Amino acid sequence: MIADFIKGKRILLAALISGIAIAAIYAGLQYLIPDTQLYMLTGLLVAWLTGLLLLMWRELHVHIRKQTLERHRWQEAWDGIRDILTFYHPLPPSTTFTIAPDAALYLLRHIMEQQPRLIVELGGGLSTILMAKLIKSKGFDTRIITIESDAVYGEALRKELQQHGVEDLTDLRICPIEPTSLGTWYSIAGNMPKDIDLLLIDGPPKAVAKDSRYPAFPYFEKYLSADASVIADDADRPDMLRTISRWQQEYTQWNTEWVRLSRTIAVFRRG
Repeated sequence: MIADFIKGKRILLAALISGIAIAAIYAGLQYLIPDTQLYMLTGLLVAWLTGLLLLMWRELHVHIRKQTLERHRWQEAWDGIRDILTFYHPLPPSTTFTIAPDAALYLLRHIMEQQPRLIVELGGGLSTILMAKLIKSKGFDTRIITIESDAVYGEALRKELQQHGVEDLTDLRICPIEPTSLGTWYSIAGNMPKDIDLLLIDGPPKAVAKDSRYPAFPYFEKYLSADASVIADDADRPDMLRTISRWQQEYTQWNTEWVRLSRTIAVFRRG
């Protein structure tokens, strides 16, 4: 937790290093300037370092509090997920790329309420397993198509689905990232089925290209059913805020709902 804070506060560390450098210079100057000026310089230096340390302490306190609240929220979300699903095998470890537990719980509740017949997911992982287990446990007549760009990761996900006994509910397609007419994006071969009821946008990674998830709407909008929902994860990231703004300008018939979770998601429905 503290390591994450330090990693994200390089500017404060730079300031601290600067303070140490100033102290070293000060030690040399004590032989070159009068005592009166030296006392003034000492006071200024002590005040500056004290302010810096207090600022770092405050930032650290805020960071730890935020992390604690997030973990508490995630634990509550996992409790909610376990109220819905039973797990007989361990789930894959969470990473920064994994859907957050509170977003996963929102997704499961959405599926239970809407009972979509066809789900298309961009970027597979924990969400794929949870959705497939929900569909199996509830007996929903729902198919999942998962688009994944990395063949190695895709094969690992396929094994996870097999371990949980839900591989038959998911059509996992490996679509490498390549230049396309819409930009650098999934190389999806052929057409997708019509009447997609739920489109989950959780890929590709932002490192792929600037606004890497923008092509999702231009590509899939024509395949979405009349009552379809589109859920975009990581909606509070700068690249996603730009992407969503473009979608809102270009697809004005769609309304946007912002769901404030540990990582904000955006939900789109036709108006």
